[in-house]
Amino acid sequence: MSDTRHCPWSCGTQHADWHDRNCDRCAKCDKENLPDSPCEVLKAIVDSMFVGEGLSEEMAKRCGYLLDDGETRSSLTWDCPERETT
Repeated sequence: MSDTRHCPWSCGTQHADWHDRNCDRCAKCDKENLPDSPCEVLKAIVDSMFVGEGLSEEMAKRCGYLLDDGETRSSLTWDCPERETT
């Protein structure tokens, strides 16, 4: 993996759309206590937002932003491959 960092969203609204589509419908997401959520992808996203460095290559792949061929998603929102529906 490279040290390249990825920022999937250009603004908070785009992130909120992705969060609503994925985290809000995921069994792994503790909506009452997000910092203690067992989801590593969510933790990495929150950390990247506060630090401002973007997602690591690994987390960009795990959240579905970075595709296997190295390209990135062009859509504003997509399904998280790790989402577990209830």
